Amino acid sequence: MKSEAERLGLSRIISHLTLLLLVVSQSGSITARSVSDSTHLHAVYPSKLELVLPHEGDLQMSDASSGNDAKTSILITVRSNIDWLLQAKGNYGGKMQKVTDSDVLLKNQMRVQYTGECPSNEVVLTNNYKNYRRGPPGEYQIPTDFKQMFAWDDQPTNYTVRVSFKVSPD
Repeated sequence: MKSEAERLGLSRIISHLTLLLLVVSQSGSITARSVSDSTHLHAVYPSKLELVLPHEGDLQMSDASSGNDAKTSILITVRSNIDWLLQAKGNYGGKMQKVTDSDVLLKNQMRVQYTGECPSNEVVLTNNYKNYRRGPPGEYQIPTDFKQMFAWDDQPTNYTVRVSFKVSPD
């Protein structure tokens, strides 16, 4: 059995709903008039920059030997609706680090190079971002070589380095 307070609460809810329906039905008959024959439209078209690297795993360099360049390649994609700038940097000053001992670095810094149509000069990697490629709006495939010279006095072992890329408006 419902108490007097519950019945009174339910009665209030019903009366509020009735009042709300009355207001809604009355407002439906109101028409709006235009004071002019024009309207304003506003659109926002944001800039878009997208950098696509082939994968996040380790890349293996081939032909590592004293006095020679070891090399590996990837294909980077840039998609943009504005002029763009692609930059690259390498950890550890751009030098590869011994996998088992972070204090052992190669003598030479890694270099990256665009190898597509009209190949570019090599960019020597450092701890700071350096300009690598730039371009106008569109989608671009950027074939990239990573090159590492091994000196005669570098310790023979496994080495690694993280190379970072970023794309920004130019």
